[in-house]
Amino acid sequence: MRIWLWLLAAAAAIGCFVTVDRLVASNLYEAHALAEAVDIESTDTYLAKLELIRRHPGPVVAVIGDSQVVGETMAEHGDRSWRSHTIDRQLQQRLSADPALKSALVVNLGANGMLPADMEFVARDALKAGADAIITNVSIRSFSADFDKAEAAMARPWLARLCRDAQDALPRSCDEASWSKRTRDLLASHWVLYRNLDFLQERYLGGSYREALHTLTRFLPRYLADPDAASPPGDELVLLFRARARFQSVAFSDQHLQAQALKRTLDFVRGAGAHAIVFYSTENPTQIGQLMAPAKAEENRQKILSFLQGYASEKLVMVPPLPELSARFFLDFMHLDADGYRILAQHLSQPLARLLAVSANPR
Repeated sequence: MRIWLWLLAAAAAIGCFVTVDRLVASNLYEAHALAEAVDIESTDTYLAKLELIRRHPGPVVAVIGDSQVVGETMAEHGDRSWRSHTIDRQLQQRLSADPALKSALVVNLGANGMLPADMEFVARDALKAGADAIITNVSIRSFSADFDKAEAAMARPWLARLCRDAQDALPRSCDEASWSKRTRDLLASHWVLYRNLDFLQERYLGGSYREALHTLTRFLPRYLADPDAASPPGDELVLLFRARARFQSVAFSDQHLQAQALKRTLDFVRGAGAHAIVFYSTENPTQIGQLMAPAKAEENRQKILSFLQGYASEKLVMVPPLPELSARFFLDFMHLDADGYRILAQHLSQPLARLLAVSANPR
């Protein structure tokens, strides 16, 4: 009798395991939770998002970029619904309202601090995965002298270390085939929850459980004192001082490592006949002067725009700085609030709809 009880308990446990894993898979792939913004820190999260692009049967748009694409700065300023206000969600709402494009999916492939050298790999991988169009931002920050040296050229250097073999295959981790790696690969191939654990932790905990616990113990007292409080003024000042040092060394040129990476990306997109939108990240008009001399900012801005315009075509759309984005739509010197993202989405959605209407990326 006892053995039957053990077998029944084991069967119940396996049934619960399968049910939970199926629910996780449904949330990630069918409800498209994987499309939402997280700060991509790991290969597992990155590869899971590429898999979503590959699996989606309808048109797919990959939005690639730095913290302005991630949009998490809104959360730091008290927006509890920030994930519904990011540029990818705003575009998703507009495409879903179009009967001809309601099956389209917009996937956020943003990562805080991402540079053109990172975007070069992400753009190629997204198109290989089957994205029908890509959208990426270009920021004046990327052309700081800080990022014009090999050891600091990439914010996510693991992107360059992924193995890329067959023309139609997604990138993969190419660590040595140790016993532990083979075990992890076996688990990942059959266990959706395990395969997407990094994404789930980042999405629902804001990082690993250790990071979440650290954040909780650091900010809970402040939250209990004032639930609606945004980041303290001290944090803003530290961010401003760091940005000033970086922006003052901005100097766009064809020799800059990031300009070279941007050129390779645009050459690849144009050569592949892919559909893309590149938008210049408008700066806060009242704060950019605190970071660098206005004349220097304008000189570099015009150089970047002239460089981008050289690639403009029917398939490769360039969106310049938006004068409608006045200071009231910014949270700091560069990051937009929800209304700012809405304005940006208005300018991106029209050319995006046109590109998707003629896209022919085989699924």
